[in-house]
Order: sequence, then C-alpha cells, then structure tokens
Amino acid sequence: MFKKLRNKAVFAFCVFLFLVVGGTCLFYYLFAEDFYMFRKKRIMDESFQTLKTMELDDDSLENNNFFQTSEEESFFTMICDENFQTIYVSGSRTKEKMVKHQMRDQKEEYLEEAEAVIDKDDVRAKVSLKGKIVQKDKTYYVYIYENTDIIRKSVYYANHFLIYVLLILIILGGIFAYAAAVSIVKPIEKINDVTKKITENDFSVRVETPVSDDELGCLARNINHMAEKIQRDMNELNNYNYLLMKKNRDLARFEDMRKIFVTNVTHELKTPLAIISSQVEMLQYDESKKDYYCESIMEEIDKMSQMISQLLGNSFMEDKLRKKEMERLDVSKVIRNMMPKYKAWLSTKKIEFLSEIEADCYGKVDPAQIEQAVGNYIMNAYNHTDPGKKVSLLLKKEGDDLYLSVYNEGEKISETEIEKIWERFSQLSQQKENESRVGLGLYIVRDIVQAHNGQCGVKNRERGVEFWIRIPAMQKDGK
Repeated sequence: MFKKLRNKAVFAFCVFLFLVVGGTCLFYYLFAEDFYMFRKKRIMDESFQTLKTMELDDDSLENNNFFQTSEEESFFTMICDENFQTIYVSGSRTKEKMVKHQMRDQKEEYLEEAEAVIDKDDVRAKVSLKGKIVQKDKTYYVYIYENTDIIRKSVYYANHFLIYVLLILIILGGIFAYAAAVSIVKPIEKINDVTKKITENDFSVRVETPVSDDELGCLARNINHMAEKIQRDMNELNNYNYLLMKKNRDLARFEDMRKIFVTNVTHELKTPLAIISSQVEMLQYDESKKDYYCESIMEEIDKMSQMISQLLGNSFMEDKLRKKEMERLDVSKVIRNMMPKYKAWLSTKKIEFLSEIEADCYGKVDPAQIEQAVGNYIMNAYNHTDPGKKVSLLLKKEGDDLYLSVYNEGEKISETEIEKIWERFSQLSQQKENESRVGLGLYIVRDIVQAHNGQCGVKNRERGVEFWIRIPAMQKDGK
C-alpha cells in the first residue's frame, strides 16, 4: 500500500490532520473549562477592585457603565450596606432575599481583601467573591457570583462538534492530499518512465515539458538535455566505430591480398624466370644466336611485366568484404521500423515528422548500414531544423532504383559548400560555434551508398534542403 509516494503523502497528511485537529479537541476537552473559570476569577477580582474606587452611596450608582459590563460577563452582583439593605442588585432579583439572608449569616466570610474562589462539585461549579468595602465610615458587603454549569455544557457540545469537524477534515483533507499528491507525483512518474527507457538504451524519449517551473521542471529539462547529448554522442560514436571497423576490414583485406599476391607472383614468375635463365645460359655457349636470345629474353620480360600488372589489378580490385554481409531485404520494413524512435525524438524539439514509405521496396542491402545512413540523414535534419518546422522522409521505387530522401525546412546550402559537406570532418560555415559535431555523418552516408553501388546527393528546395539516396532495386520475387 505504501510503496507509492502518492499513498505515503495522503497517509502522512491525514495523520497530520488527526494530530493537529485531534490534539486541539483533546486540549480543549481537558483545559477549556479550567481556562474559562480562571479567566472569570481574574475578571471578578478586577471588578471588585473597581468597585472599591466607586462611590457606593451615589444615587446614580445603577447607571454606572461598570454594572453593564458586569452583566455582559453574566455576573450576578449584589451590594448591601451594613444593615443589609440592598444598594444594587443585578441579574435575577428573585435571588435577592436568599442572597441577602446568606450575606447576613455569613458576614464574617466577607473580607476587604477578598478574592474570587472556584467551587467545584459533581453537580455544579461556580465562581464567587465575598468582599467588604469600607467608605466614609460605612461598610458595604459585595457578593459577585456566576454559575458555570453553562460552560460545562458548552465544552461538552463543542467537543462533539470538534469530533465531527475532525472526521470531515480528515475526509476532505484526504481528498485534497490525494489531488495534491497526484499533481506532484505524476511528473515524477513521467520522469521515472523516461529514465527507465534511457537505462534500456532508448535515448529518443523525452519528458513532456513544461512539467513545472520548480525543481521538478529543472530536473526534467536536465534529463532531456542529458538524453539529447547522449543520443548525439552515441551517433558520433557509431560513426567512429564504423570508420574503425572499415579501417580494420581494409587492413585485413590488404593483408589477405598481400599474401595472395606474393603467392601468385611466386608461382607465376617461376616459368618466365626459368626461360630467361636458360636463354642467358645458352647465350654463353652460342654467341651466333645472340640477337635471338636477347629478343627472347626481352619478350619474356614483357610477359613478366604484363603478368605483374594483371596480378596487381586482380589483387587490389575492391571486391569488398561487406558485400558478403548484404542480403535481399524489404527496405520498406527496415525504414518503417526506424520511424517511431525518430518521430518521438524529433517531437522533443517541436519538429513535425512526416514519412511516406512505399511498400515492397526490395534491395540487396546491409540493414545495419542502411539504418545508419538514414539515421545520419535524420540527425543532420534535426541539427538544421528550427522548432515548429517539418522534416519528411520518402521511400519509393523509381525505375530500377530505390529512391530515399530526407527533407527538412531550414536554411539552404550554398553552392560552394555542397561538395564539401561529403568530405570527412566537414562542417557548414553557418554551424554555431557552441555545437560540437565533427562532420562524419554525410561522409559515412556516401561511403555506405557507394558500397551498395548507389548514389547520394543533396539539392536545395524552395523552403529547405533535400538529401537523397539511390540504390539498385530488386523484384519482390528476388530477381
């Protein structure tokens, strides 16, 4: 369940809500009543101190704002003189006689420095203050009281309400956390899928951008840049490998030809040398036929010269080893299998990739070399096409040939550079300084096409450049 980051985020958020809101409920349940009573006790003490500063024998005492504030605090306040005649009473006046009776019987409990006390029992709780004020040789008894049963009920109801709030918050918070986790985890899953394909050597994949503008977006852009650089480097590495393999094949073929040449020369020159040797020997004994022997020797020497020329021609004629690797194949299938990878790659640069591949285009080819040649053409188009423009590939039969072309919208190639681009390590003059391409791609294309007895070239179109290849075609039945 918790193997996915999304589930972990939802669970963690719900636990956080439970701890915060649940802790708030518990804290309120344990301390709300005590906090309320403590506040009431302090306000009651302050009220008594305020009463000490007031003229209690003033006839307009009831109009004082103090008593209005006291009633707002739900206090029952009663003030009596020393004869226990009521000077002021607030709240319910039905309690006046009862309270007055208690004041008379409990007057010893009324103190000048009185403080509010909290009285708790199982049935009810109250905060009360019994004070005595002496002014102008007169004594006044002050009784301030509040029944706190209502706060108990309020705390009880509030706790139940908070429990409902906790449940609702956990449900809504879980939904919110899931939505938030999906929005965060989804880009990570995309990045994970791309990196997984990169580990499988598929460097054409890219993270769809923009993922976001935060750290994830920066990571996605860096991964795309890394994949693009790896793909470019792999392409260059394949080109170097091709040159190295070609060089090794040429060296091996040269060594084989050298051995064959030495063997053939050794064998073929035995007869002429034997004739020349006999003619020279006869010349020592019979000088009368000197002209004949000299002419015979020169004739054999001419034969030897022609024989050596013929042997050299036969030995060094380019009957290339790679022809042994070629086979009759449906080039349409070879090219079509390449399209998804290159289409995905070009789309990362916002390049529209179109392809038109005619079916049953058969030829005698090396599929790996044909794929490398077409890949170099597409790589070249990618490097010289701006975002938003098009690259198109065409494969069709034209007479006895297969015609393949890669067209890209972009800058045209100047006539002075058309021939140079096929040379090894050649680069266009308009190539940017910060681009590190070594210019082997087109050189290798030409070499591969020549090995297939074909032709290649480039021509400027109205809105771009088209690179093409022609190689001999074969019928579907192999003829």
